Amino acid sequence: MAEWQNRLLDLVYPVIFVDAIHVKIRDGQVADRRSMSRSR
Repeated sequence: MAEWQNRLLDLVYPVIFVDAIHVKIRDGQVADRRSMSRSR
């Protein structure tokens, strides 16, 4: 554990941000859950 804590770190780390909204859409008697997402 100590060896891992004392390791050298990279200068750059890749990062992905994902944002989504979940909505319930009703069409008559049927309810459908959909997600709309946007990634940067």
